[in-house]
Amino acid sequence: MVRLAIDTATAALSMAVEESGSILAEAVLQLGRDHSVHILPWLERVLAGAGKGPADLNRVVVGVGPGSYTGVRVGVTVANTLGWALGIPVVPVSTLSGLAGRGRFFDGVVVPMVDARRDRVYAAWFSGGREGGVVRESPDRVWPVAELAERLAEDGRRVLALGDGGMRYASIWRERLGGRLRLASPDQFGVRAADLLAAEEAAGDQGSLLGHAVHGLVPQYLQLAEAEARWRDRQH
Repeated sequence: MVRLAIDTATAALSMAVEESGSILAEAVLQLGRDHSVHILPWLERVLAGAGKGPADLNRVVVGVGPGSYTGVRVGVTVANTLGWALGIPVVPVSTLSGLAGRGRFFDGVVVPMVDARRDRVYAAWFSGGREGGVVRESPDRVWPVAELAERLAEDGRRVLALGDGGMRYASIWRERLGGRLRLASPDQFGVRAADLLAAEEAAGDQGSLLGHAVHGLVPQYLQLAEAEARWRDRQH
């Protein structure tokens, strides 16, 4: 089976092509938020690097967020289009699950965090240090930073903060967690598409959509877009 993985929910554009458990080609590109300009040229490059064409694909795995509203839509739209055109399954995977894969060898709590603005992060926590990868301990949700810091402080275990939300609110994490905190470096802010593939395997085939049904696959936003939230605030 040949699988293509795509994630555009963060500032990183990530793609990978895998066949029978081996990664044939992968790209993780810190391109800012302008993924719509770069995704198709890089899709061609990654497929060429893998020695494959679109017709060789058997499945598309896509990160559905939470993350940047515009960014998530780019990846989901491309995945849906490929699934519809090729008649192959499209499998949605949480971007946070993919990001958590970077902490699989960390002995403690792995917390992928994507900045949600307004002193909030999209986050979930996982237990790391396991041979089979990380194990999810909470659902994805929007956390007020202060509330998440308190929750992690009460937990008592070492914490690995992954993603741009870790660095943006680093002073708060350090204040509440002290020496139990490890902050990932900026080159680990983005999701590796290869980790999306691992997350899809761990979840099984739940939620995959085939052919025309892929149009039912939608991003996982978790909260209103900032502009819409501000508009609603002004109405009250």
